[in-house]
Amino acid sequence: MKLKIPLRMKVMRIVIIVALFSTYQLSGQDFPDILPVSPSAYEFLKYEETSVDEYSGKANVSIPLYEI
Repeated sequence: MKLKIPLRMKVMRIVIIVALFSTYQLSGQDFPDILPVSPSAYEFLKYEETSVDEYSGKANVSIPLYEI
């Protein structure tokens, strides 16, 4: 003998399940707030980009004459 579940109970179960899963929030990774660097800190970053000879430790600095 199969037990009959009223339609109202079926609808109520579906509503509860949908309500529970709709409030579930996936949060994998939070993106950091990207703020621009201050001008003085940016000047230090420019010197970080200069390449250094790994053998002798000298900086490979080139001064373009057409920009002076």
